Amino acid sequence: QRRVHGGGAYWFQNTRLPYWGLLVDGHNELMQPFFRMYLNMLDFLKKRTRAIYKHSGAFFPEINTIYGSVLNGGWGYGCKSNRKPNWPLSQIENLHTRYEFQGGIELVQMMLEYYWFSLNDSFIQSTLLPTARAVLDFYIHHFPTRDSQGRMLIFPSQSLETWLCQDVSDCVTNPLPEVAGLHSIVSLLLEIPNITKDDREKWAHLQEMLPPIPLTRDNKLSPGQKLPKLTMNTENTELYAVHPYRIITSTSNSTNYEPAVKAYRNRRFPCNKGWCQDSIFAALLGLTEEAKKQVIERANTQPPNKWKFPGFMPAFQDHQPNMMHLAVMKITIQSMLIQYDLHHPYKIYLLPAWPCWDWDLDVRLHAPNQTIIDLSLRNGHLTFSINPPNREVDIVIRNCK
Repeated sequence: QRRVHGGGAYWFQNTRLPYWGLLVDGHNELMQPFFRMYLNMLDFLKKRTRAIYKHSGAFFPEINTIYGSVLNGGWGYGCKSNRKPNWPLSQIENLHTRYEFQGGIELVQMMLEYYWFSLNDSFIQSTLLPTARAVLDFYIHHFPTRDSQGRMLIFPSQSLETWLCQDVSDCVTNPLPEVAGLHSIVSLLLEIPNITKDDREKWAHLQEMLPPIPLTRDNKLSPGQKLPKLTMNTENTELYAVHPYRIITSTSNSTNYEPAVKAYRNRRFPCNKGWCQDSIFAALLGLTEEAKKQVIERANTQPPNKWKFPGFMPAFQDHQPNMMHLAVMKITIQSMLIQYDLHHPYKIYLLPAWPCWDWDLDVRLHAPNQTIIDLSLRNGHLTFSINPPNREVDIVIRNCK
């Protein structure tokens, strides 16, 4: 991303979005360059973590060059800086990214989903496990403090780029993206075949220490267990349990489904442009009319005149060309069409948020365990075929019949 406010680097929260849409498309092989970029920098990230934090593991910054280094401006070099002489090397100047480490968790989530779609066993040892070990080791050693019940306290931290701390005494405790993400990837990693005994024991112990999903006093999902006064962006971070981590959806049987819907209805930053994920949240929560309305709004967005490729959209939050706007629309449509379990018994839910009597369709969808589904819908009447045929017992049809 060549951007006016940063130069030649990658913002993880922006770069990831087009890759999420490749799984259901059946083009998961195109995720490999994305994974390879982060795998190639892993050794550097581990050495940097050791150098500045004095412990093992690796943290993945929100903004990094292709080599893994943080942009110089993030440390206060080459721009107007408020950096104090006594700040440690670990103190990033950029408030938006100072304590934002959750990109590594989401990267592992993406790798896990890639594995369950592709069943590429060599990927487990070459890419998934080295990355997962480094990310989880970082959290185990970086946040050693436990609460009165023996659970991990993720502090000091922040909830993405929105809930920030100017002073370490006023930071987020147990931000929802980290908490939901750790719950998701640890449970999925424990189902990966042929992991070592040491990994299994370490991750099972970590699972027992994870804090619960944070809720507000009026029973909504919360951006964190304890929040600072400062907000500087417009991410609805409390809904990251819905996407990308998908532990709370209309098909998940989670006891926190109603708190998630309530959080969506009362979200602080309603938004349907650029990297905002409201439409994805609506689809995954089964809110069909909300998702439909927002898909139409996004589809009607016109590209700026100077871009020939119609997939490049206006800047919205950041700069042109914007590849996130239609990537979010694509993920939304996919989530209206299909949702799936990555845990046994690996159910596949068809049309969980599709407006069946308004939108006809013919589509091919891909699902975990190398499953392919061809759907046809006419006037609310659904027909489909599935390969391999033995997966038909795992199909659950929502809305349409």
